[in-house]
Amino acid sequence: MSALEPQGMAPATGGLPVEAIPVLRKGLERAAARAFKAANRDNQARRGDRMWKLSMSDLGGCTREAAYKLADVPPTDPELAYDTEARQALIGTWIHEKYLPYFAAELADGEVEMPVKLTVPLFDPATGEFTGTQVVDGTTDLYTSVMGGGVVDLKTLGAYLLGGVEHDDVREEHRHQVRGYATALRQWGMPVAWVAWLYMDRANGEVALHIEPFTEDSEHATEERVRYLVGLAAAPDAAPRGHRGPGLSWVCDGCAWLKACFGPDAEPGDSSALQVHTAPEIAFAAEKYAELRAQIGALEKDRDMYGAMVGRPKPGDYGDMVITYGRDSEQVDKEAAVEMLTLLGAEIPMRPRRGNRNIRYRPGHTSKE
Repeated sequence: MSALEPQGMAPATGGLPVEAIPVLRKGLERAAARAFKAANRDNQARRGDRMWKLSMSDLGGCTREAAYKLADVPPTDPELAYDTEARQALIGTWIHEKYLPYFAAELADGEVEMPVKLTVPLFDPATGEFTGTQVVDGTTDLYTSVMGGGVVDLKTLGAYLLGGVEHDDVREEHRHQVRGYATALRQWGMPVAWVAWLYMDRANGEVALHIEPFTEDSEHATEERVRYLVGLAAAPDAAPRGHRGPGLSWVCDGCAWLKACFGPDAEPGDSSALQVHTAPEIAFAAEKYAELRAQIGALEKDRDMYGAMVGRPKPGDYGDMVITYGRDSEQVDKEAAVEMLTLLGAEIPMRPRRGNRNIRYRPGHTSKE
């Protein structure tokens, strides 16, 4: 049944009654959310059982998830991979499908969505004897023969995050993935002299490009990465986690191995699965929290100072920096709303609030277990 059922014909001239708009809004919002879930389910269903096998994108993804896949650990939460809305990933997929063919048409021999297969020989760590091979499947975004041959990978970003990418180096997880494509293509005998990452802002389509030479060292690094992941599969529960956990990472919230990784009570969006319980663990986490809180406080003061120095100049380029402004908008004036409700004699909605947690150093004091 759809979120909104026909309610009969509206009066010819009257339009929708104003009091019905909240009902319509809620129905449309639910339909929009369900549409994302349905699109994600279709997208994942096309992948079939390949979802649970190591792919090229896993080379730079969560190492524990990669270990689970290599060890053939059954997913504990397969429905999360299907049913999560996955809006960021889906929008990125739709941009890939529409944009890449036009981009490829501008390049010599540009080919999109090329299936590749990486084959890595494995050796016994103790004896050095050959023990078999590991095959990793993947699909390149774009291959071109331009300037000796190259692989271009499109990465879409959230609104206004492009500046950070322009300033920083390529993320290592993206480097592992794209080097995997390039290594596989070389194994096929195709020339690859360079790899590139095209980062695109989903909000406005602006792009930033990173290009690196692809060398024999790059190939060796790819093979060593695969061997490292294969080694972790011997004890997948001990493999390093690649993300911060449910409630703190949308990747974890949609992971098919959420409970295997964080325990049987782990749920999407609930960070309580990360809570530790022994006194040494609590002491360690509290000390790290206090250290980071102090660093953040100092950084925020510096940020505010430099922000005041920048002010609000005209939009444009300033050296290597670009300054733009979003649209002006309105926000709820909470103080005015409370004052109005008070004047009207209406009850002010309240909700419970837990007492603030206070973490501080107390040298020389040791707690008991």
